[in-house]
Amino acid sequence: MKSKLNIAVIFFSACLMAFTHISHGMIRTLPVSELISTAEHIVIAEVYQITKTGYTPESKLSLLKNELKVTETLKGTLSQNEPIIINTMKAEDWIEDNVEIPLPGSKVFLFLKKDEKGEFRPVNGIQGIWPMQGEKLLGMGTRYKVDDIRKMIKQSK
Repeated sequence: MKSKLNIAVIFFSACLMAFTHISHGMIRTLPVSELISTAEHIVIAEVYQITKTGYTPESKLSLLKNELKVTETLKGTLSQNEPIIINTMKAEDWIEDNVEIPLPGSKVFLFLKKDEKGEFRPVNGIQGIWPMQGEKLLGMGTRYKVDDIRKMIKQSK
């Protein structure tokens, strides 16, 4: 009986250490109200083109230029059909919380701000990009409806 207990404790400890190691790189999820207040621009956009612009052999990362067109502006000054460029990286292997833009033709709900170089960046990385299927929000936005977010944006002004 004592040896089964020891095995259970060892197994539990190993699982705890493994999951603690995995969760080390996870982002801190922001409340939607903070995403809204932090974003300079909140838009619905369509992915137009994704182009590989470089490769870093030492880290096995492809550099990608993601071109999107605004279809609706909910906050900020971006106009309809205005192009947005978001530069990202794609690894040969999986990277936790890596920002990935869906394939061309896809719609996305974006919480954006400009970085120190003046380039668009999603607020809080992956949390600032919600893929869409019709009017349904996917990714980290699955708990919300587009109209609910519209209301929250209006209330924040």
